[in-house]
Amino acid sequence: LDIADQRMKESEARILARRRKELKVYSNPRIERAVELAWPLIQYTSRRCDGHLWPMLCFDITRDPCDPTAGAISFRSEGDQEIQEGLLSKCLELEFSPITKFSMIELKGSENELDRMGDVVVNRLGGIRVIDIFSAIFKAYNVPLTFRETFDLHDLINTSASADAYHHRTKSLPIQDKEMFRVDLLGKKTLFNGVFFDDETGQFYFRLLELEQHPGNTTLTTLF
Repeated sequence: LDIADQRMKESEARILARRRKELKVYSNPRIERAVELAWPLIQYTSRRCDGHLWPMLCFDITRDPCDPTAGAISFRSEGDQEIQEGLLSKCLELEFSPITKFSMIELKGSENELDRMGDVVVNRLGGIRVIDIFSAIFKAYNVPLTFRETFDLHDLINTSASADAYHHRTKSLPIQDKEMFRVDLLGKKTLFNGVFFDDETGQFYFRLLELEQHPGNTTLTTLF
C-alpha cells in the first residue's frame, strides 16, 4: 500500500510539474502580472498526443455542476477517460489562476447572444477555482428572463432554436414552472469550451459549442 501511495504521489507531482511548465500565459494589463489558467479551463489542443495527462473538462451549462447526480461534467477527449478518477475530481478544485489569486472576475461570452445577456460575475474570497467558474455560468443562465429582457431579446426568443430548447427543458415541468430561461435562448449551444483572455479588450471570455460538437460520445460523465 505504501508503494502504491508513493507512486500516486510521484505521478501527481510529475503531472503538476508538466502542467505548470506548459500552461498558456496571458498578459492582463489591469493587474500588470502574467496570468496562467488551469488546464481544464483552456481550450483543448492536442495535449494527449504528447502524453500530457491533465484533462480538459467540458460541462453542459444546463446542468448543475455542483449536483453529483446531474452528470454536468464531461471529458473533452475519450482518451482522458483513462485518467484515475481521483485526479479528475481534483481538476474542479484547481485554482483559476495558479499565479494570481483572483477573488472576483467578470466573464463575457464570446458569442453575440451571450454578450447581450451581460457578464458572468465569479467571486470567492479564498480564490476562484474551476468549479466556481462552472457554477457561476450555470447560475447566470438558468434563471427566468426578466421583464426587460423579454423586450430587449425578443429576436432571440422568437427563433426555432430557442423554442426547441424551451420545450425540451420544460416538457416534464408543471405549468406554473414553464417560464423561459436565459439558457433557452442559446438553443443547442450549451457546451462550455474554454476560457481565454483578450489583450485588446482586457477581458476574459468563455466559449460555448453546440452539444453535438462534443468529440466522440456526447454522454456526459460525472466526475464525483
